[in-house]
Amino acid sequence: MLCALCGKNPAQITYTQLKDGQPQTLHICAACMAKIEGYLYTGALPGALFDKEETQRRCPGCGSTYRDIAKEGKLGCAQCYRFFKRENRAMLQKIHGNATHQGKRPVRLAGVRAVRVKDRQLTQLRQKLAGLIEEQAFEEAAQVRDEIKKLEAAND
Repeated sequence: MLCALCGKNPAQITYTQLKDGQPQTLHICAACMAKIEGYLYTGALPGALFDKEETQRRCPGCGSTYRDIAKEGKLGCAQCYRFFKRENRAMLQKIHGNATHQGKRPVRLAGVRAVRVKDRQLTQLRQKLAGLIEEQAFEEAAQVRDEIKKLEAAND
């Protein structure tokens, strides 16, 4: 999970505060914690960290803040994807453990790649066979012919 303040370093510290009876949690890296540690003792930290509604960035398309998006669970418009790119990446990293899609090949396409590889091999072998016949290298041509027959039998 990345730091909620800088969005770069892995979070190592969890800071939780009760506000209106609801817990609010921030995950902070050690570097950011070192910067704000002095505020803990003055009582200014909670306001500085959690009450940023007025200073939060707003999407130019729909006017949503990232807090609105997090609360609602969906992005406000198409521009939000680009505008909140860094925050979305951090959120995906936190939820899925990775920010890039690592999907699987659909079952109906599982054998397609293997068929394409065999077709490519057959094409190359047929071209090689034609070249060997032109060169009159009949012994090698016979071996290539046998390989072609084996591959074609495996396809059926």
